[in-house]
Amino acid sequence: MNKYIIFFLVISLFSCERKKTSVKDQVQIVFPKVKEAVSTENEKVVITEIEKVEKTDEENTKINLSEESESVQVLPKRVLFGELKVDITEEDEKIQITSTDESAENLNFSLKGKTDAFIETDVDGNGFNEFYIVTNTGDLAAFSSYNNKSFGQINVAKKPFAFYEDCTKVKFWEAKNKKLSITFENGAGELYTVRYKLKMGEASYQLVAE
Repeated sequence: MNKYIIFFLVISLFSCERKKTSVKDQVQIVFPKVKEAVSTENEKVVITEIEKVEKTDEENTKINLSEESESVQVLPKRVLFGELKVDITEEDEKIQITSTDESAENLNFSLKGKTDAFIETDVDGNGFNEFYIVTNTGDLAAFSSYNNKSFGQINVAKKPFAFYEDCTKVKFWEAKNKKLSITFENGAGELYTVRYKLKMGEASYQLVAE
């Protein structure tokens, strides 16, 4: 009888050990799969989030650039001629120019089209700047410093629209070889360039087209 009891106990212990081993093996086998599945799933989520962010940033950049190009406001500007301060603003399609120059009157005038470029440069290379207000349709107003002690308007005998009547936009400008070149674009995408030379007249500067 004792032999049977001992035999039964040995069988039971052996069976339990096999069950433990089997469960342990299952855990070892299943756990890596679960871990791998979680890892893979996390990687997918991360990749998806990165792709979404990158795409969103790109779209925002494009929108911002597009909005900026449409909403750029050229004026107001402030020009310093030495200690002289000249403020140029635009309101109700009129240009207003005020300054700290006591000898100069405040100006209020209109230009044809909308202000599309503001140029501050030294065309004649005399060490004193001028500034130019250019509209999309080829209108132009210009002002020069007189040794940074005062400033005055430059006479423009022929404005750009006198040469090209279908200007729609200022593309770029260049001051080189004592000449100011302003390039316009028309509705068909064609480019036109007007070149000016700055000369001193009897009483004021003259912007002469070449």
